[in-house]
Amino acid sequence: MVAKAYGPVAPSSMTLRSAEGPKKGHFGCGMRIRAGQGSARGESAYRLARTRLAPDPGILDAEQSLNTQMDSPWLLLIYTVPAEPTRKRAYVWREVKKLGAVYLRDGVCILPERPETVIAARTIAAKVQEFDGQAMVVTGARLDAARAEAVVTQFKSARSSEYAEISREAERLLQHVARETEHREFTFAELEELEEDLTKLKRWMDQVQARDYFPDGSHRQAERLLERCDEALAEFLEQAAAGEVAT
Repeated sequence: MVAKAYGPVAPSSMTLRSAEGPKKGHFGCGMRIRAGQGSARGESAYRLARTRLAPDPGILDAEQSLNTQMDSPWLLLIYTVPAEPTRKRAYVWREVKKLGAVYLRDGVCILPERPETVIAARTIAAKVQEFDGQAMVVTGARLDAARAEAVVTQFKSARSSEYAEISREAERLLQHVARETEHREFTFAELEELEEDLTKLKRWMDQVQARDYFPDGSHRQAERLLERCDEALAEFLEQAAAGEVAT
């Protein structure tokens, strides 16, 4: 890993080899067009070969996204906090986790370098100094392709785990609503409590998405479950209102 603070180094990058072009009279799909063959048949074979050799746009997009992640700069937050009182170390740790940073080792965190992450890291560094600790933010850090891929995987895994936890909580809420509405009616206080629980889940979801720097679709299930929670509570409200009108 190379950081701008230690001298400029050209970033490493991944090189994708293109397939060798077809030799004269051959196509990559194993066909040979002989001289003097009918033009219509030859043109048909040529189009078929071109279709089979054409790259998948989805694969190209994934490769381009991966290359962008590999080549993008990173920032490092390096800090030390006095061992006592422990609440200071705990505070800094919580702030780093809220930011979604990955620890490379104790006191060394890494984040993708973006305007919002630079501001947040500098805010934490300033707080560390208030705690009589030492902190620095290094921008322009570069990772080799293999290391960058491993770090991105850590980011994705952490967010995926959080989305899975939100999904579990949303499923519990749905099960509770279904179970209770089947056996009895909710009181207004209980309904308010359920709405508050759902609001907390939505806020949690917003926080996780804010630190999801490399989204890969793992958030979709949690989103769908939260939508179902909304629908379930809305349906119950309609039923409750209809019951009051009827009485």
